[in-house]
Amino acid sequence: MDDKNGGHVSSAIAFARVHFLVQVAAYWSLQGEASRVFRRLPLVSRSIGMSKTTNKFSPEVRERAVRMVGEHRADYRSKWNAMVSIAGRIGCTAETLRRWCRDEAGRLAGPAAMADDDRARLKLLEREVKELRRANEILRKASTYFAMAELDRPGR
Repeated sequence: MDDKNGGHVSSAIAFARVHFLVQVAAYWSLQGEASRVFRRLPLVSRSIGMSKTTNKFSPEVRERAVRMVGEHRADYRSKWNAMVSIAGRIGCTAETLRRWCRDEAGRLAGPAAMADDDRARLKLLEREVKELRRANEILRKASTYFAMAELDRPGR
């Protein structure tokens, strides 16, 4: 977190802010005002530089869930029904699982798949450029030869 002067707040200051907010939260909870505690929790996370969202699921769990959707798609009427069922099993929302599946599909069909196509196309284009340069060189030499022959002709 940055202070008002644009400098970085030291970890000691951040810790002091968190400590203060925890003490205030404890006081409010003792007073029976738990709603005030929960309203202040975002302040705690911002004061120590935490993001609002956390990655609750590891990449392995995400990959497994996406793989399960693909494997069990035939068991359900629609892909969405499969996602709803699998999301309930792993403890996330169906929308989160849908987003993971969309990201995975984009990653598989994106640059990696295009890279092989692009490499083949690049190789083809390089070969074509090489042939065209060779043809241009031949034409340049032929035009020079015929121009010299035209100049050397006696009746002209």
